[in-house]
Amino acid sequence: MRLWDFIRTLKWRHIYRLLILCLGNPSRLWPTWKATKRSVSLANKYYGLTHQRNTAANAFRHALWNYLVAEACYNDNSDIENTLVWTKKITDIHEELYPNPPLSKAMDLHNNEVGRALFKKNRQGNPEEIISLLRAKAHESILIKSLEDLSKIPADNLAHMINADNNER
Repeated sequence: MRLWDFIRTLKWRHIYRLLILCLGNPSRLWPTWKATKRSVSLANKYYGLTHQRNTAANAFRHALWNYLVAEACYNDNSDIENTLVWTKKITDIHEELYPNPPLSKAMDLHNNEVGRALFKKNRQGNPEEIISLLRAKAHESILIKSLEDLSKIPADNLAHMINADNNER
């Protein structure tokens, strides 16, 4: 989807919230954009296009995205909590702008949180080690079929809804 086509789909309240968020944090926009592109690029590299569906690859991409956004913005700001608040706000607004069914949205928000928690614990981590760790977490990602399933999994586990191998839902 082209940028203008995307903008035309937005509701005024979303445009307003996004504008306020971005104007309040202009120095974080470029690092966030670069981290977003890098997370998609790495997901493509390791998983092909399967990360575009609700697979373990998608869980990897969401967690990595949040880790990389926090990492990129933390270099610009020494306040870890402020960085994590920004990362949560910008990735949460993404979930509002691209509406999904409730379970898919909850799963994405859960996987986003896994990435932020990982950054909080390992903000000095070697990028290759973090990627390897998240790939291992994706390999161990838990298949969910309901919000109740999601509520039962440990906070540091990734979750997915579709097995890429057989398209199970």
